[in-house]
Amino acid sequence: MTFAKYPVTFKDACFSNLITDYIAGDQVLRSYYHFSPDKKGIAEALKSRSDYHVDRETLVKVLLKQYESTVFNNSWKLSPVLKNIEALASRETFTITTGHQLNIFTGPLYFIFKILTAIKQAEELKKMFPQQHFVPVYWMATEDHDLEEIKTVNVSGEKLIWQTNQQGATGRMTTEGLEAVIKQAMEKLSGSVHVMNISSVLETAYLKNLSLANATRSLVHELFKNYGLVVVDADEQSLKREAVSVFKDDLLNHTAFKEFKSLNEFEKKYGLQVHARETNLFYLQPQRRDRIIANADGSYEVMDAGITFSKTELLKELEVKPEKFSPNVVLRPLYQEAILPNLCYIGGPAEVHYWLQLKSLFEKNNIFFPVVALRNCLMVVNKNLYQQKAAMDLNWNELFSDANNIANNYFSKKYTTQLNLDDERLQLENVYQEIKEKAAAIDITLKKHVDGELARLKKRITATEKRMLRALKNRHESEVHEIQNLKNSLFPGGQLQERVENVLPFLANFGADFLGNLKDAMQIFPLEFQVLVDEKDI
Repeated sequence: MTFAKYPVTFKDACFSNLITDYIAGDQVLRSYYHFSPDKKGIAEALKSRSDYHVDRETLVKVLLKQYESTVFNNSWKLSPVLKNIEALASRETFTITTGHQLNIFTGPLYFIFKILTAIKQAEELKKMFPQQHFVPVYWMATEDHDLEEIKTVNVSGEKLIWQTNQQGATGRMTTEGLEAVIKQAMEKLSGSVHVMNISSVLETAYLKNLSLANATRSLVHELFKNYGLVVVDADEQSLKREAVSVFKDDLLNHTAFKEFKSLNEFEKKYGLQVHARETNLFYLQPQRRDRIIANADGSYEVMDAGITFSKTELLKELEVKPEKFSPNVVLRPLYQEAILPNLCYIGGPAEVHYWLQLKSLFEKNNIFFPVVALRNCLMVVNKNLYQQKAAMDLNWNELFSDANNIANNYFSKKYTTQLNLDDERLQLENVYQEIKEKAAAIDITLKKHVDGELARLKKRITATEKRMLRALKNRHESEVHEIQNLKNSLFPGGQLQERVENVLPFLANFGADFLGNLKDAMQIFPLEFQVLVDEKDI
């Protein structure tokens, strides 16, 4: 499978002003990042990264331990992953990282796109800088506690739900109850060419591993092992110890809270994607992840847990048991960059937005602020939908508009002779020009009166054109429905395909090569949204 690529500007794809400005290199945003999201920015980041210390030895030990504790379909040591983990011990090795929650069965397609973008970038950077080594990394958000966001998955148009009442950090949850979801997914995919392989991968991941963290590592490894992707779970005592100074600063100095107050201009123009609290840490316990709050009397409280600490007690707890402290969305990027030799973070539109709020916070904590790059944003279109679009002579850009606008444009183009009253409008202007000249000859002030009458008539003509268009759409109702069905198929539930559909149906039909084909179609630094169509379907 080789994809034909059809670019759609981020503006036409209705992305935010921040994303369009950032990709365009708008100077308004220049003070919110160190390195531009391009090859030049990467080269500059590479020169600076070595100045920031990372405990590579601890990182390698933790990764080896985590992989050894995970059950895979085949020995993980036979893949390039082991070599990449060992390479992290070298000061000439850097990571390209993306992160995401532990959605069951990988969740929406954009999860796959994020990882493939990191892989693509790591491969291309090796060609640019052959003396260094670049490792793609998936950072598992194992400490996130929003079960509602990860327990559902859309497979072939059906929403599958993991029935569980577990609480706390999702990575620590057991995989109990997922057997039923696997069975449902296999029923939806039955008859597909590669369904048995998918079944084996899911069963190994979710039925042979006890925790959701290990299950996710197993599944993601199986999908991307040939590319050397390293999966990191930062819910580890030895890794948390590397970020104690960051956590301590937040507890005592509330730096994030203060720095966010300086984002007034940023907020006016783009709004804030995330908001800093006075304290941005959670306290972890079995089945719990609760916010830490600073009280006016200098003590600290763990919300809804009935736990209080004096300042001295909390700082001692942090030193002795750093694994009990969990960063929120504001501090998590700092924790990540404190333990990884990272050059670039790959994120979706919302992530890019909130990372650009963090530069001064990184500087205050003396932590390297990486290149922030947008992931590839894609839509994969099958033969039937491509042919429908082609038969109606629609372009990809206009399909991102709402169905009514698409229909109006379609009918205006197809029935232009019937709908266009430009000739009549011109005749009217000529007649009124003659009237104006005769009227002016009698009284010069009548010119404005005639112009006003002409303007009113032009508005009536425009209103008539709109009525004619509505009448034509009513007469050709089947074509309107065809446009609506095409729009609904391309944008399920009114959303981008990448935010709804799951990768399993594609893997079931096309096999693991589908991922490689996607990667080949991707840009190292995306400049637009891309619609992908298999070349043999065109």
